[in-house]
Amino acid sequence: MSKESHLTTRLHRAIPLLLATCSVVSAQQPLLSGARPMTGDALIGSAAGDQREAAIAAGDGLLLAAWSDHRADLFLHSQSDESGRDIWLQRLAADGAPLDATAFPAGILPGDDVAPRVTRGADNWLVSWSSQAPGDSPYEASIVGVRVADDGRLLDAAPFDILRAPFTLVTRHAATFDGQQWIVFAGESTSGLPGLCAVRVATNGTLVDPAPVVVAPGLVASGSDCASAQGATLVAWHQSGSSGDDVHGRRWNSALAPLDANPFAIGATALPDTEPRVCSNGSSFLVAWTRASPGTLQGDVQARRVAANGQLLDPLPLSVCGNRPYGPSTTNVAWDGAQWWLAWTYGGIELGRIDAQGVVIDANGFPFQAGAPDTHDEPQLAASPAGGVQLVWADDRQGTNEGLDLRGARVSSPSTQGMDTPLATSAPAQLRARVAAGGTHNLLVAISQTSATRRILAWRLDDAGAPLDGTPIELGAAPAASDPVVAFDGVRYMAAWAATDPVTLAPSVWTRRVAVDGSLLDAAPVRQATGVAPTIAGRSGSFLLAYGRFQAPVFQHPAYVLLNGASGAASQAPVVLSSNHSVQFDACATPSGFVLAWQRNYSVSDMHSDTWAALIDAAGAPGAPIFVAGPFNGFQKSISVACSGAEIMLAWCNGSMANGTRRIDARRLSLAGAALDAAPLRVVQGVAGEQHSPSLTWDGTQYMCLFQDDRGSTSTLDQRSDIYGARIRGDGFVRDPQGFLVERTSASETRPCVAGLGAGRALTASSILRAQPPFGAYRLSLRTFEGDCAPPTTYCSAKLTSLGTLPSIGHQGSSSIAAGDLRLTLSQGVPNTIAMPLRASAPAALPFQNGTLCLQPPLVRAPRVTLDASGAANIAVPLAAEHLGTRRCYQWWSRDVGQPDGTGISLSNGLSFVVCP
Repeated sequence: MSKESHLTTRLHRAIPLLLATCSVVSAQQPLLSGARPMTGDALIGSAAGDQREAAIAAGDGLLLAAWSDHRADLFLHSQSDESGRDIWLQRLAADGAPLDATAFPAGILPGDDVAPRVTRGADNWLVSWSSQAPGDSPYEASIVGVRVADDGRLLDAAPFDILRAPFTLVTRHAATFDGQQWIVFAGESTSGLPGLCAVRVATNGTLVDPAPVVVAPGLVASGSDCASAQGATLVAWHQSGSSGDDVHGRRWNSALAPLDANPFAIGATALPDTEPRVCSNGSSFLVAWTRASPGTLQGDVQARRVAANGQLLDPLPLSVCGNRPYGPSTTNVAWDGAQWWLAWTYGGIELGRIDAQGVVIDANGFPFQAGAPDTHDEPQLAASPAGGVQLVWADDRQGTNEGLDLRGARVSSPSTQGMDTPLATSAPAQLRARVAAGGTHNLLVAISQTSATRRILAWRLDDAGAPLDGTPIELGAAPAASDPVVAFDGVRYMAAWAATDPVTLAPSVWTRRVAVDGSLLDAAPVRQATGVAPTIAGRSGSFLLAYGRFQAPVFQHPAYVLLNGASGAASQAPVVLSSNHSVQFDACATPSGFVLAWQRNYSVSDMHSDTWAALIDAAGAPGAPIFVAGPFNGFQKSISVACSGAEIMLAWCNGSMANGTRRIDARRLSLAGAALDAAPLRVVQGVAGEQHSPSLTWDGTQYMCLFQDDRGSTSTLDQRSDIYGARIRGDGFVRDPQGFLVERTSASETRPCVAGLGAGRALTASSILRAQPPFGAYRLSLRTFEGDCAPPTTYCSAKLTSLGTLPSIGHQGSSSIAAGDLRLTLSQGVPNTIAMPLRASAPAALPFQNGTLCLQPPLVRAPRVTLDASGAANIAVPLAAEHLGTRRCYQWWSRDVGQPDGTGISLSNGLSFVVCP
């Protein structure tokens, strides 16, 4: 294909261009395309990450469940926890079926959000929880909330503070609706709360009490819960007494005035009575708790009814499940309109019922899903609008690294238990992308992760970053598959990843080859080595596969093997380099072979680390390890390496998250391994916040480094990162010392990768938390860098004039708005005739008047001009701010009365450019 034809094809696929903005820049920013979400791989299932601490409440014919969710924090080796745990929601129909295709967040906040409560109000719910978001310290947390309508709308623009105390970690709370307002109680904290406190919240979301009201000074109400009946709110808690921990209660009215002179005992047996739970049937309460004996290792579940006036309706506590070895835990209680239900865990979930008169219906309780494996925990109950109760729980049946899922089922009797259903749903999370450039085609690999499994998927992309196939290619699957990488050897691709060998259970490195047409060249994944953390590079029909290999009991060394691209087989025995405690490898191809880079830790227990590299020739022979950088007792992590053909550059994260010192450094090496910089280059300078997780490439003209950036953090707890980039010339000059913005949302953008496409172009992919439906998960987002202020280029073919000349379009100046000097020229036209520039926003090559129309309609006409005696013209092209990032294509149309085809016109070739700053 000719260069001109290739350019025309590329322009046909071009996508609208936008400019990435940054508050402060020292160089003109590169042109960045609009974001392109990855296609396919969207089947909804159980979300990745832990989901636990569920809460649920019934509404008008439906229910709302909330829980603490870890899906934003799936990057265990990224030196960042992003937003930590967040509160996610799911509405349920009366029969327990999810109403929302995917769960949705109550708010993506910095820090950890835990211990949610769901409380039904007059016509909507209040979801409240303990959040670190308002504080600047891990030792501060407040109670925040948001109202949720029956249709799933969040009625508050953002979660609002409910109960907050300076320098205090409010760990748990209780909430109720007393018929007029919500009341939130908190009595447990690290410090700062002067006792049991309460705040009332009006139905419109405003605070009736702007400051917490101390309703019981000095009281530490451990494990408290509450409910309301007939204008009285009962709070129950456990506290130390003469017989150990006992359950006490006290009532307050809607004005927060006490209805009891003092707390009264509800459960005060000779054994510790703890963790009470309270439920109302509208006229009275049921308080349930667990009782355990540390001495005899026995325990049971007990309950007692309390009238709205505070009278104990049962002479003695009711024994619900009988005495058990080691005792049950995690009690919960609900009223279904006719009877009380209790749930607890004892080798799985068990349930029991108490009738309205206080008679235990199910002696010793009954199991939920009898015979099921012991995977159920943390049961929560709510009255089901369809009868019986809706049960939700945390379930670890999948047994993956993330562990816990949230599931639910409706139960109406011991023999009538509905099918359990996942509630914490999402599309698969797409993580840890890597891209290999292959010219006009590219291959991206990534993890596709649900709770059940992880798959290694591949997408073929064109040179504009658009997927070439409707569905991705599955390369392999394993519960703990990790670290996918990919390379191109000039003919084919090879992907590699780490996963446990299902037969030997050894940590293993796997590969699979992919042809440029997307066909798989290996019938199944190939186990190449025992090892971890693979990296791969390709050149001239061969691949260098490197990984961490365990030596002796604790040492891990860099190891590699040379693979034949045509067969996929090893060309040599594995080579192990002498560098103890080595992790996080990266590699690239040089004109004569490969370079392998890695992080070397000081020891298996000392995480101080430095940066090393080794040159490997085309036959697989290694050079001696090269020390690249690392001050004593420093931290050099997340190594990335790129090769330009003239030199080598390494980039890494320098500093630790614990100390808040992470920055991106880089250093160049000659092709012989000599340092070209006297000291490492600091890539980003003079900005607040940290930078980490770099990805480096050579785009054909310069190095492009992308990284996670925390300058947008709202507090020291806020680890939600954005994606920034910086360009570094081949001579080591950093063009963007303060970086330029690539991706930013209110959630999290993580793990960027970037691959050079040549001619100043690059393709980047990163995982962005798409919190709202239809995804509810990390999803890949692709963009292309279209170079700097690239000069206008010509394309297409001119039409021969009656004089035998080819009218030629040209330009003077640049396509820069700031320069303001762009002029459009024409030469070799018919002298002294009328000519007119035509403009469009996209190129084309369409038959027109026995010539070629180089513009995609609709067309815009510019004012006519008269060509001079040589057949030339020269006009100014005004560019304004609103044109920034747009593509403009021009072609000259001119009169040619002597045209032998009778059309009377001539046409020039085309000129295309993107408007830059």
